[in-house]
Amino acid sequence: MTGPPAPVSPGGAAPPLLAPRCCKLLVNRRAGRNATHPVQSAAIIRAYERLGEVSTVEALSGLDALLRRWKDEGVDLLALSGGDGTMQRALEAMLRIWGTAPLPRLLFLDGGTAGLVPRSAGVGSSLDAVARVGVAIETGRPVPVRAFPTLRVGGRPAFTVAIGSFKRMAEEYVVRGRRGGGDLPRLGFKLFGSWLACGPFAARMLEPLSYDVQLDGEEVAPGGLTGVHISVLDRFLGAAYRRLDLGRRDLRVVALAPMTRSAMVGGLLPFGLGVGPLPRAMRVTAASGVTLRADSPIRYMADGEFYEGEGPLRIEPGIELSVVRWTGKVAAV
Repeated sequence: MTGPPAPVSPGGAAPPLLAPRCCKLLVNRRAGRNATHPVQSAAIIRAYERLGEVSTVEALSGLDALLRRWKDEGVDLLALSGGDGTMQRALEAMLRIWGTAPLPRLLFLDGGTAGLVPRSAGVGSSLDAVARVGVAIETGRPVPVRAFPTLRVGGRPAFTVAIGSFKRMAEEYVVRGRRGGGDLPRLGFKLFGSWLACGPFAARMLEPLSYDVQLDGEEVAPGGLTGVHISVLDRFLGAAYRRLDLGRRDLRVVALAPMTRSAMVGGLLPFGLGVGPLPRAMRVTAASGVTLRADSPIRYMADGEFYEGEGPLRIEPGIELSVVRWTGKVAAV
């Protein structure tokens, strides 16, 4: 997917919300979980209709008119039900429409394949989250919000970026997931078995990148990496990833170098997804910014969507959002 990046709003996160007065819900009907679990999706829609307007869409290309109308109506709590790509595409459209004005508070509901964004936001059950918003409105309680970071990828908002082997892994997972077959453990074991047999799948996944990668201006294994994953989320590599000490840096970075079979056997269970020690060739670190340099167009995946752009590609922290996060128990209605 190509196209000019959306402008990034300097308005950032809006002030805390005491009580939502205008609630809207956008549902991507074709997102993974919404498509494969229509009964659950319908239950969330029925629950939210008590709070405000619900709009279901089949495509994300025509969001501007709907979001512009909702902005004019004064929406102050906008729920998004879909995959990580739905969240990214909606945010991109909102930044175009709201400009420098504060964005509404957001409620991320897990309706996609991976669901990294809503799980990192701490929403929990989507249906329970909607019920809690209803309780807050009926009882006059404030809706709890938290600051939520984003990425800026070549000027485009995002939450995660996958390049090289991470992109190919995510591509297969997302494509399978959109057909109802996304399964990360199965994909990990497929890669593991293929690598042991020197199969073409592993060879294609783990071939060296043709990009030079810089973390905070320092080159990392020039020409020797197979993949890079950059994220502001904490739900990718399990506990070791979540405990990463960011300090004053904002980005979680995973750099993967070519691995020997012994490293794969000793550490890949599967692909370092938090169930075993990380392979020696995998470096998990924090950075304030990442720069990719290449003579050819750089292909990457951001939140399940595919992009291509001329280098250098700069990845850095974006704006902060205000998102709903429930930290305590609230009785359901």
